[in-house]
Amino acid sequence: MDLISKEEFAELINYHGENCISIYIPTHRAGVEVNEKQDAIVFKNALQQ
Repeated sequence: MDLISKEEFAELINYHGENCISIYIPTHRAGVEVNEKQDAIVFKNALQQ
């Protein structure tokens, strides 16, 4: 996964749409957590909150 540029970040923070959400959760690049899809489970649970 690539990092976003400063320009892309500025575009995102300046966007004011009718429906916008941000979800910030820690993720893993490799390892057991990725193989067991733990990040996907954490993301799904965050969406349900």
